[in-house]
Amino acid sequence: YKKHGVTEVVIVVGCHKAKIIRHVKKQHPDLHVTFLENPIYRKTNAIYGLWIARNAFPLNESVLFCHADVLFEEALIPHLLNKRGKNDTILAYKKGPTDEEAGKIILDNDERVTRLGKKISLREATGEYMQIAKFDPLFTRTMLDLLKTRIENEHQVNLYTIDLYNDVVRSKDVNAFGMEIGTLKITEVDTEADLRQAEKLFAHTNKNT
Repeated sequence: YKKHGVTEVVIVVGCHKAKIIRHVKKQHPDLHVTFLENPIYRKTNAIYGLWIARNAFPLNESVLFCHADVLFEEALIPHLLNKRGKNDTILAYKKGPTDEEAGKIILDNDERVTRLGKKISLREATGEYMQIAKFDPLFTRTMLDLLKTRIENEHQVNLYTIDLYNDVVRSKDVNAFGMEIGTLKITEVDTEADLRQAEKLFAHTNKNT
């Protein structure tokens, strides 16, 4: 992130928060990092992390967003930043085999995202959404408005972030586009088995992740 002009970072912490904070401060002392705590992370899903960070989102400039358990090649960042226009919303996705539980994405012929969700069938899906994106200001403002409704009014603290993004892309005037990652390496680490696979995948590219 630093190599591509990012100077402000916000991390929502919960499990092993002290280890994470200590590691980031030690490894990146020159980066301005704000840590926000989700005290009920055991009882909530990723959407509540967004709620915790709601006041940290810039409303007049684009923001890079990523789930913290996603490991990816550094080259993915400039691809997100330079795809289409500077202020477009871009969601990274991967074509190819996936599973029913994966968060999936549907694009139209103009690469515009029309639908997101885990319940999309494999037959319908364009690919798997990889949980890293660039949000333009309109997307962010719309997302935060819908997030307030989901949390304050409906108390839906256990939704996936992809459910909220699906609400956003279906809103009037909001455009989001997909970016297929091609041969770039990316993986999600949820289990020890995932970690072992990630170590093999990035065995020769550790300096570029």
